[in-house]
Amino acid sequence: MSLYTTTGVILLDGEGNRILAKYYGKNAYPTVKEQKAFEKGLFEKTRRASGKLVKIATTEQQIFVALPARLIHLLIIRRDNSI
Repeated sequence: MSLYTTTGVILLDGEGNRILAKYYGKNAYPTVKEQKAFEKGLFEKTRRASGKLVKIATTEQQIFVALPARLIHLLIIRRDNSI
């Protein structure tokens, strides 16, 4: 995963609320409502992965790497052209 293929970087708190979110690209969730719905889905997937240091999964033709912790979740998203 390189910086040039990254479509988003998200930091969520332990309850799934956005701390910081940066999306790259013109068509990557253009409204805040779409962004928050996407983030909620990612949080639900990573929340179930407690105990794992790093979680790699796919959703909506994207790959994301999650570093879940009790207080903060770091998610890095990339478009997956192979799906």
